[in-house]
Amino acid sequence: MSVQPKKSKVVVRDVGDSVEWVIPAKKGINFMMVFGLFFGGIPLLIGCFLVYASLFGTVVSGSQTASGSLMALVAGAVFLSVFVLIGFGLAYFGYKVSRTSYKVSVRGGAVEVTDIFRGKEKSERVEAGDVYGVGLYKSSTTNNKANYGVFVRAIEGKGIQFFTGVKEDEQRWLASEMMTVLSRQGGLRDPAEMAKSYFSSGSEGGSDASQEGDFSTGALRLYHEEGGQFVIEKNTSKTGLKMALGSFGALLFGGIFAGVGFLADDGDVIFAITGSVMMLVAFGVFIYGLTRLGTRETFTFEEDRILKEKFRKGVSQAKIRFPKADFQTLIVKSSGSSNGEERYSVTLKGSKEKLTLFSWVEGEVSEVVKYKVNGWLKPEEPVTDKKRSSDEGYGGYGEAMRVERPEDAVNVSAEIYQPDDVPVYNGQTDISDVKGGIWAIRAFISLFLLVGLGVLIFGVLNYIKAKDSETWEKVKGVVISSEISKSSSDGGTTYGADVIYRYRVNKKKYKGDDVTVSEVSTSSYSRAQQIVARYPKRKKVAVYYDPDDPSDSVLERGVSGANWFLPLFGLGFIIIPGGMLFCIERSHRKQKLKNGG
Repeated sequence: MSVQPKKSKVVVRDVGDSVEWVIPAKKGINFMMVFGLFFGGIPLLIGCFLVYASLFGTVVSGSQTASGSLMALVAGAVFLSVFVLIGFGLAYFGYKVSRTSYKVSVRGGAVEVTDIFRGKEKSERVEAGDVYGVGLYKSSTTNNKANYGVFVRAIEGKGIQFFTGVKEDEQRWLASEMMTVLSRQGGLRDPAEMAKSYFSSGSEGGSDASQEGDFSTGALRLYHEEGGQFVIEKNTSKTGLKMALGSFGALLFGGIFAGVGFLADDGDVIFAITGSVMMLVAFGVFIYGLTRLGTRETFTFEEDRILKEKFRKGVSQAKIRFPKADFQTLIVKSSGSSNGEERYSVTLKGSKEKLTLFSWVEGEVSEVVKYKVNGWLKPEEPVTDKKRSSDEGYGGYGEAMRVERPEDAVNVSAEIYQPDDVPVYNGQTDISDVKGGIWAIRAFISLFLLVGLGVLIFGVLNYIKAKDSETWEKVKGVVISSEISKSSSDGGTTYGADVIYRYRVNKKKYKGDDVTVSEVSTSSYSRAQQIVARYPKRKKVAVYYDPDDPSDSVLERGVSGANWFLPLFGLGFIIIPGGMLFCIERSHRKQKLKNGG
């Protein structure tokens, strides 16, 4: 057994034929609590200030800006509420982490973890024979340094994650102790043995070859043919569909930027360029994704060669043959990450030849494919020890690949594990595994949908008003003030044209300050300068007013480029979060069906 860290307060108990670890709550104040209170508290104070200013400022003054202030108050409250909810949610999560204690027990090869929060207990269990291993998973990052938790990884179904917010050495010690006890109880499967049985062909080949080693997940399928060879099939059509759907959102978002740059009066050049680049890239990816629809790619591993074949709508389009002698090594290495999960490339390499099997695949898939391909590449060099099996670019699992799948592939040989032996897993937890998690994500995304819907409705109403202004009445007026306004913040400096004019309707005097229905401030100084130059002080102008409300007026009637911005922006805020919610709901539904729910 390994040595427990000096400052560790974990209590170890031998209870009958099981071992139990009691982990007390850390208590105190942690970073997540402070950050969450700050992240949510500042917007809350700003919101309170806005409410106070609106109630005791322009709203009670009776001026014509009262309705505009009320609308701005509602929009600001919705926007700030997102940050308040996120901030206080993080603070509560930090509070829960610091106040949760754990009881971990290993009995008969099964692992049970009970977390205790405010007197309430919740237990999770991985049954004997289903434990893949015990290791760490990255829970967060602080100052570019990973923070870990302990992860009981399961072969099927969800694993158990716990014991976050403490030092890594204490987590590694606990994980190594659990692995040692599991090994003694015969409940820890050997990864190499699992992979060999997982992809075993079942016999020495021939027409009676078993299909127990067949494997399918996502866009990948591995299966055996009657002649004993195995085939890796990639459904590139599914990949193409994902690319096309993903690029559509980017295409829409880029269109909004480009629309602001090109359609708005003297629009910002940076918006036009950024939007155009985004649209070009997204359009290229979209077209490429469409070209992949209806396609698939196979790699057939025969005794002395690999046959690479491309299909479109079930018809072979191209065949390339690679002699086995051209390859010496299989390389598996990281190619990036997606949604916090590491992705890998799998490549066969020789002195003159290189063949990429995958460029972006999950870690579990790359591992099991590595065993199968290495068994084909070096059948005369079976693995004899654990360290050798983990060497990158070398496996040689050989004849061990062609064994009957055992009924129970349990590693019965007890082994003592040290903290340095503890692996780090991709501990991704499905949102449906968290109590109330699916409703939390629904509520979070719904906030963005509500914001998008509000912006869309406001933008459409603004557009309708701009369209209606084409029929407004016309009177003579005079500009009494015209100057450029400037506003600076951390986001940059914006400039607006403050043009105030007066006019008379039915012998009643009015003042107006809108040049167009949707006048906005932008980062373009020249745009504001042009408007001020167009309407200098004391200039006589034509004023267009709403016959039903003469106080509502503009100098330039009709629809302008700015009237398109809010509807498109609101539509983007609906489509993108809506697409995310659709994908989450579909994934959640599939998970429930898989679990028999």
